[in-house]
Amino acid sequence: MEKTKIILDENELPKQWYNILPDLQTPLEPPLNPATNEPIGPDDLSPIPEISSCKAGTSRWFHSHNVNVPVILHLIANEWVADT
Repeated sequence: MEKTKIILDENELPKQWYNILPDLQTPLEPPLNPATNEPIGPDDLSPIPEISSCKAGTSRWFHSHNVNVPVILHLIANEWVADT
């Protein structure tokens, strides 16, 4: 199988992604904490600063088709592109 690598300039990186959650007929089960096998809550995300700082706005992910890509992902992508 031939591999294809697509390199985008910084201004071509997506600013939003399409969220399929509102289109699902049956909602997905919540993700589980691997240590407890219980649904994760905000406290489970607190060790990850980039996610915990966004947790207040996560409810929109379940209702909106277009979700803004978090700034931290743009920063990571820009660093990765600069290294290639």
